[in-house]
Amino acid sequence: MEKKNKNYGFRKHFIEITVVLCGLIIFAAASSAEGKQTPKIGVCVYNASVLKGIEEAASEEEAELMIGEDVRDQNLQIRMIQDMIDQGVDVLIVNVINRTATVYLIRMAKEAQIPIILVNSEPLREDLFLYKDAYYIGSNAIMIGEMCGQIAVDYYLTHPDMDRNQDGTLQIILLKGQVGHQDAEYRTRYSLLALENAGIPVEVLAEDTAEWERDLAREKMAVELEIYGSRIECVICNNDQMALGAIDALRTAGYYQNGEILPVIGVDGLAGSTMDALEEGTLIGTVLNDTKSQGMTAYQLALQLAKGLPIGEKVADYPIEDGHYIWITGSIITKPQETEGSISD
Repeated sequence: MEKKNKNYGFRKHFIEITVVLCGLIIFAAASSAEGKQTPKIGVCVYNASVLKGIEEAASEEEAELMIGEDVRDQNLQIRMIQDMIDQGVDVLIVNVINRTATVYLIRMAKEAQIPIILVNSEPLREDLFLYKDAYYIGSNAIMIGEMCGQIAVDYYLTHPDMDRNQDGTLQIILLKGQVGHQDAEYRTRYSLLALENAGIPVEVLAEDTAEWERDLAREKMAVELEIYGSRIECVICNNDQMALGAIDALRTAGYYQNGEILPVIGVDGLAGSTMDALEEGTLIGTVLNDTKSQGMTAYQLALQLAKGLPIGEKVADYPIEDGHYIWITGSIITKPQETEGSISD
């Protein structure tokens, strides 16, 4: 990728709707005469599925996307966004790297009087409400957590042997995502609450952080197996990548042979490896976190804001709650299906 603007670069996409009037030249002249300007949308998103949704939605609309490099350094992301502001973008779509930086980004956007749409990493409510043109689009982490717990409840009720030691209590390992990430906290808390509400006693043997990563989850799960061994009866993970890492460690330890199953639950609904794990029964369920739809909806909202159109009560059939939130609903998946997910949070 060509490097510009300090240590990062941008990809510019010019996506146009071609309207044939009396020919392309006449159309261009007419547009110029009317003083129309192509909306410019700054996109700083590291989640591949969110970005795919934005680009697919933009393919049928008139807009210029200024897409920043995929960076995982918060200071670099802030500088990149400032450069987008300096270059005159009309709207920002941001997948913030560190949730604590959200308030700073919102203040930057407010000072520049540019709407900002935050995607996939939920800000604090008080930060979002600092600016009337700040929005959040993402999954409802509480609902996703409840669905994770429901997968465990349903499996427990239909598979009595899940309680391996028959003590009437479900012994669980929890693999969490990024420390302090609201989705990680809510997915964990409400999965346990769903089990409690169903009257299933739970003992959390260990709660560890694997930063959403498969390799780190495999390492952490291997350690938990050394400590707790056959006492472990279920593994609940905040995303599919960590669930797959846990399955890797369990397979190495001799599980999934001769009918030796240990239930693992994830979140995201990733195509490919997740569906394979569901097919073979190593993963008993996941919850679709529809990040592609998050990206598509973010683009639709950004286009309306960039064109100065009034924002109603809905965007792309999703309600806007409290003037700032758009929730993309998840769903339980216990059987393989064609789906798009995210490598993320």
